[in-house]
Amino acid sequence: MRKEHGLLHAVVGCLLLAVAPSQAQTGKPSAAAGGPLTSSKNQVAGISERVVDNLYRYTDKYFHDGDYNRIVSLCRIIVEADPSFTEAYENAAYLLWSQGDSAAADRFLEMGLKRSKNQLSLLYEFGSHLMRTKRHEAALPYLQKAVKLPKAGPLVYVELAHCYEKNNNLKQSVATWQEVVRKFPNFPSGPPNLARTKRQLASGG
Repeated sequence: MRKEHGLLHAVVGCLLLAVAPSQAQTGKPSAAAGGPLTSSKNQVAGISERVVDNLYRYTDKYFHDGDYNRIVSLCRIIVEADPSFTEAYENAAYLLWSQGDSAAADRFLEMGLKRSKNQLSLLYEFGSHLMRTKRHEAALPYLQKAVKLPKAGPLVYVELAHCYEKNNNLKQSVATWQEVVRKFPNFPSGPPNLARTKRQLASGG
């Protein structure tokens, strides 16, 4: 019961921080109270963003307190307010997995992929999560989709290259490392890993 009370306190506190100072500080309703809504969509969106940001700040406090379940609960609230808040899906999934509930982590990331506009981050995160939990074959389609997106960076390609290697597909791993070297010539792990996987492929794996 104390945990629920603390979470409610966090939510209420964030709401108070996000409303107009005159109402939050004096406790008096604004002049428009009870009247028609006159705020623009941008103003409403700005309030929502401040609420979400304030809620997310609490996760750092609870992390240092070791209160991981409360962080997951806050992340669930956050993504209801902002379905594209990628960090909330990622952090909650990691905490769920680290506490032994990989199935719940899977469900949360799946929900994020269905609802978030930021597909690249969540495809990469889901693929990495599946790799971390030794489900290398299941990780492959997520990472393959991720590298096809326009803003895919070197880490996405690197994870895919490792995924191919874990799936005993050295030919595709070499090809992916070649892409890393070609697209990101300054990425330091590209050339040594390309040379390593080429040697493995030449020797028959």
